[in-house]
Amino acid sequence: MTHASLQRLSFDMTWVNLRRRTNIPATIDYITLPALRKFEVLANEPRPYILSCPFQAIEYTRLIGLFHRSQCSLTVLTISVPMSVEAFLIHVLSQSPALRRLDVFVNASIARDAFKALALDQGKVPCLEQLYITDTPIRMENSGLLEDAGGFHTMILSRLGGDSRLDTLHLSLMTHWSHQPLALPVPQDSPFCDLFRIKDEGMDVQFFLDMKDCLVDEEARASFFGSS
Repeated sequence: MTHASLQRLSFDMTWVNLRRRTNIPATIDYITLPALRKFEVLANEPRPYILSCPFQAIEYTRLIGLFHRSQCSLTVLTISVPMSVEAFLIHVLSQSPALRRLDVFVNASIARDAFKALALDQGKVPCLEQLYITDTPIRMENSGLLEDAGGFHTMILSRLGGDSRLDTLHLSLMTHWSHQPLALPVPQDSPFCDLFRIKDEGMDVQFFLDMKDCLVDEEARASFFGSS
C-alpha cells in the first residue's frame, strides 16, 4: 500500500508496547511512503524501563526496509531512545543525504559509534544543520558523552569548516536516574571546554545539564566545568 502524500511518521515508545514486546508493527512491511520527510521514535513518557529496553532485530529490519522501499528523502530524524548504530542509524544516515535536523539519544554503549558515524569525513548527512544529542545515564550506566568526549569533539570539529552546514548544536545530559556519581566536574583540559570557543565563533551552542545551560548558568557551569 502506497501513501503518496504522508510526510511524517511517528512511533511512541510506551509501556503498553513494551509489554507486547513490539514497537514497530509488522504492518509496516506492507507500506510505502515516498513523500516521507520526518521520522520520529519518541519517548513521551521517558522512564528507565523505556530507555533501557532494546529494539528487536526484526524491528530494525522493518524500518530499514520501509526507507529502502519508499526511496524517501528524510529531512528530520528524531530518535528519543537508544537504537543500534550498526543495525539502524548508519543505514538511515546513508539513505538520507538531505537530512537537516537530527535529534539523537546516546548512551555509553552507542555513543562512540554514533559520533564516528556523524563525522563529516564519513560522508553521511552533508546537509546537516541542526544536531541535538541527549544522554541520560540509567542506574549504573556511564554517560556516553563523558565517556567518549574525545570522539564527540572530533566529530564536532569535522563539521566546523569546509562544506559543513552545521549551525546549531544542543546537548542535554540528565543525571537524575544515575545511581552512581558521574565524573564531574570535567578536567580543565576537557574537550567540552572548546564549546565556549565554538559558541563565541557564532554557532548556536547550548549544553543543558539537568535542564540548565552550563555554558550560561553559573551553578550548572560550576557543576560541569568546575570553579574557575
